[in-house]
Amino acid sequence: MTQETRLKLWNVSSTKMVLQLPSIFHHLPHLQHPESLQPAVHVGQGRTGVSIVLGVPSVKREVHSYLSDTLTSLMSELSPAEKDDCVIVVLVAELEDDIVARPNYFTTMKNFALQQPSEEWMILEFSQLGFIGKMFKSEDLPMIVEFMLMFYKDKPIDWLLDHIMWVKVCNPEKDADKDFGKQHLHKGHINPAAELSSSLKTYQHFTLEKAYQGDDFFWAFTPVAGDFIRIRFFTPVRVER
Repeated sequence: MTQETRLKLWNVSSTKMVLQLPSIFHHLPHLQHPESLQPAVHVGQGRTGVSIVLGVPSVKREVHSYLSDTLTSLMSELSPAEKDDCVIVVLVAELEDDIVARPNYFTTMKNFALQQPSEEWMILEFSQLGFIGKMFKSEDLPMIVEFMLMFYKDKPIDWLLDHIMWVKVCNPEKDADKDFGKQHLHKGHINPAAELSSSLKTYQHFTLEKAYQGDDFFWAFTPVAGDFIRIRFFTPVRVER
């Protein structure tokens, strides 16, 4: 490096501001205001030290809100002991508030996490759909949140989860073996030719036709009274359960 180049670098570095690394305030500048750190609604008993925190992302909808139904479903399937061992937090962020809870879901999820042979897991998945049913350890949340804050405007959250898994967990050299990619989460069936119709509104590309052809599963928005799925066979078919 010549003396002239050194002088130019010195002048630039001495007259410009010192490089500032980005922080959470670059992504969410409203957090600099103290009032923004307080929840709009706080209903609880100050419970801490619970096993699981259930996050329910939601957003204001123009037609119908699923948030009340989801919270009712989550609470109704909890025993008194399970209610004392969890906290529910509603996040105004995403469109994943149309959930129907299954009986014993809390204990099932908790036991599954505790029965893992190692504590090195980062994400446990209890649903294949979008951002629904994903469990994280509290120690990993800061990293996951920071990653999502940087890229949530560029890709859906469930896509970002795939990127996190690839970067933090997957080892291309170890995973690229002969069995990689052979495990399928969806198992299709061979169905007879038929005419399909439904009043349900399809979510994204998960159509009824693809499910019937065995290519994918069917995913629709929450049904209401009167909704239907109709399958009309072109020839008589014996249907068994």
